[in-house]
Amino acid sequence: YSLLTLDGADHLRQRRLLLPAFHGERMQAYASVMREVTEQNLDTWPQGTPFSLHPMMQAITLDVILRTVFGVSSADRQGTLRARLIELLDVASNPWLLFPGLIGISPLKIPWLRIAKLKARLDDALYEMIGERRRNPTNGADVLSMMLEARDDRGAGMSAIEVRDELVTLLLAGP
Repeated sequence: YSLLTLDGADHLRQRRLLLPAFHGERMQAYASVMREVTEQNLDTWPQGTPFSLHPMMQAITLDVILRTVFGVSSADRQGTLRARLIELLDVASNPWLLFPGLIGISPLKIPWLRIAKLKARLDDALYEMIGERRRNPTNGADVLSMMLEARDDRGAGMSAIEVRDELVTLLLAGP
C-alpha cells in the first residue's frame, strides 16, 4: 500500500492522507531537526584521521528519520529500531538478493532467509509502534502521528498495513 506502488484512486487517497506530513511548514520544522542532528553527529567524527564516510552519513540519516518520521527521541527505543534498520539495510544491499527476483522468487517470502527474518522483526517493531501510538496518541508533529491522525473524505484513516508500508518506504528511501 505504499504511495510508490499505488495508482488511480488508491494513489490519490494515499497521497491526500500523506500530504499534511510533508507540507511546507512541516518541512521547515524537519529542516531544523536535520540541522540539529547533523551538528550533533559532526561533533563525533574523528579529526586528523581518515574514516569511512558512509556509516557516518547513514547515522545522520537514520537519526533524522527516527526523530522526524517516528518522533523517537528515547535512546533505548531509538537504539532498538536503529539496530534493526541497519542490519536489514546491510543485508538488503547484497546484490545476490537480486537473483531470486530475476527468476520470479521474492527473497522476502522465503521465511528461513536472513532478510525475511529481519524484515519480519522490523515489521513487528513497526506494528508495535503503530499500535502503541494509536493507544497513546502524542499529537506530535512527527510523520507517524500525522499519518495516524489523517482522514480521507469519508472519515477513514489508514490501516496499520498502509501505515507500515508508508513507513517502510520512508525508511528504505532515506538511508
